[in-house]
Amino acid sequence: MIYAFVYNNEVMEIIDPLYWDEDVLGSEGVVIHHKGDEVAITDRYTPEFVAMLVDITNVIPKPDQRWTYDGKAFTPPA
Repeated sequence: MIYAFVYNNEVMEIIDPLYWDEDVLGSEGVVIHHKGDEVAITDRYTPEFVAMLVDITNVIPKPDQRWTYDGKAFTPPA
């Protein structure tokens, strides 16, 4: 998934997907994450930061830094 970090109604950063580069074993030796699986955004950042992210995976056109966001739609800079 692709996320926009929005602060004060402005896109500050675009966060691209991150993928596990090897299998991750749980406490019982069972694979809990497979190589190539996407790392969940909640495993990468604090809950407070995740709350400021907007999923833009399927947004067209894809917003970029400095675009504004009104809570419903993205607008490119003038």
